[in-house]
Formats: sequence, C-alpha cells, structure tokens
Amino acid sequence: MKNIALATDASFWEIGLGAHARIRELYHFLACNSHFTLYYLGDEVCPFPGPSFQRGNKQKQLKGFLQAAKHDLLIVEYIHLHWAADFLLKGTKIYLDAIDLFSERTKSFAAYNRSIGSMTFDQEIGYFRKFDKVMFIQKEEMEKVLPHLGEDKLLLCPHPTVPEADAPIREEVQAISFFGSPSWPNVDGIQWFHDAVMPLLGNLGEKCIANGAFSTSPISIFSPRLAKGKVFPFLGDYYKGIDIAINPVLYGSGLKIKSVEAIAYGIPLVSTSAGAQGLLEQAGRSFLLADTPEEFAAAICALAASSGLRRRLSARALEYAQHNLTPQACFKSLIY
Repeated sequence: MKNIALATDASFWEIGLGAHARIRELYHFLACNSHFTLYYLGDEVCPFPGPSFQRGNKQKQLKGFLQAAKHDLLIVEYIHLHWAADFLLKGTKIYLDAIDLFSERTKSFAAYNRSIGSMTFDQEIGYFRKFDKVMFIQKEEMEKVLPHLGEDKLLLCPHPTVPEADAPIREEVQAISFFGSPSWPNVDGIQWFHDAVMPLLGNLGEKCIANGAFSTSPISIFSPRLAKGKVFPFLGDYYKGIDIAINPVLYGSGLKIKSVEAIAYGIPLVSTSAGAQGLLEQAGRSFLLADTPEEFAAAICALAASSGLRRRLSARALEYAQHNLTPQACFKSLIY
C-alpha cells in the first residue's frame, strides 16, 4: 500500500458544500486503500485523527511533518495551497486536486456580476506547473489545460458517490427538489427557477421544495412560493423522499456534485447545461437537459406525467454511475 497524505484547510466534515463532499469521498477512499495521514490546516476542531498544528507558521510546521513522514504522495486541496509544492520533498510526489479551473469560474461568475476573486488562466497554469500532477473533476476543463501542461501531468478524477440506500420510483410524484448551499450560483439559479419556471408548472409548483443549507439561508426569503425543506446529514434520507431532482444553476465551473449525486442515486434529474458540465454526454439518457424556462417546465411535467419515463432514466443513470462514479473508478489512479 502507498503511504499517502492529504492536506486541506477546509472543514470538509461539515455538510452542505459540494467541495466538502469531494474531500470527504477522497478522504474515505484513501483511508481504506492506503497508509493514510490527514493534515488539517484550518482553524476548526477536526474530528478526524492527524498531526496537530500549533499556532504560528503552519507552512513551516507542515514541511517538518512531511519531511519526517516521507510519504509516497501528498494531495493538496485546493489551488490556494499551491505553496505546498514549493517544499520539493525528496521521494514524495505532490498532486493538486484542482477540482475545476478557478480562472474559468471567475469569468463565469463575472458574467452574472458576481465576484469570487481574480485569477487569469496564465496565472493558474503557472501554479499547476509546480505540481507533479493536477487532478481534474471533469474532462472538458482538463482538455483546456492539456496543451499547456501535457498529458503526463494531468489526472481525471471525477467525483464518486456511493448510494446509502435504494431510492424508490413512486407512481405519483410527491416532491420535486433542489439540494444545495446558499452559494451564488445556487441562489441565482433558484431565483430563476422560482421566477421563470414555477409559474409554468401549475399545480406541480406546490410540490417544489428547496433543501440543504439553502433552505436555512436568509437569502431564501426571495423565493416565497418555493417550499423550504431542511439540511439532511445523510444523503440517503434525502433521496428516499424525493421523486425529481432539479439543478437550475446558470453559471459556475466544474462538475456539479448535486448532479452526480442524483444520478448515482437513480433520481430522475432535470438540469441546465451549466449544472450538467462534465455529464453532457448523458443528456437525454441519464437525465433531461433544459436551458430555458419553457424547456425546464416541460421536462418536469413530462417526468411527473410518466413513471415509466422516470424508471427508464433511473435505470440508465444507475448503470452509468456503477461504471463511472464509484470511488474505485474515480480514484484508482491515485493508488496504483
């Protein structure tokens, strides 16, 4: 077994953010398939075992731990911790789990008058070059980097989801649900769904609900006709209670974890193109794609009217997930 370490300052055990779900899945996979060490660099109390950092220069402390441990591989989450690649540890490969292109996300947010900082593509490539390899969550963004870094420096590591329980396909639709945090793409996407799609749904609008951390956010008051649900600590409990999943986000970058989770649980999904990045080859097969209010409403109505259609989408989604979205399929390149 390889001796692998993971360094992050994200409190990834907290439920609600897709980025946290990504680190949780990677943590569990590495803990089961390697001699594993977690280096948590944040300020919260970490519930998982690992070296403790004292107040002061955490970069220096981390370098000391790494030099003493002599890992085969160190994985860094995410690009803002690029300084870890400057350690140049003898015998230790250092990978960056980039998830997505921050420069692309910056441009996408700016198009909707949202700001998340600034980074050019050239700056990002410069950071990538410091690492032995860079991990990407979806193929399209990895291919944008390919001409600049070369194939040997890139790894495609999609996000896995392991269903906790079978999600039922009921004859009658009871819940049409969104699940997410109050991030700007989610907030703006839900506002679009509330304002432009729900009026086209007729009585089905009464079955629409927003779950997850968004439901407890003060921002949720701007969608008064959309019922508010709750935060679910276990995904299985959430997916057992819904019939149609929606992902109405209009911008962002990378693979959307909520879309991956719906597919892995076999829940019929309606998503925008932005919400289905990295999965678009499955549009019309494992989920329905809709980019206008009329298309989105029509897709929901079609699913609500036909349990047969929902069962077909569910079966294809589960088949795709079993071949492409298991932890072994997504992360095996890290341990072999």
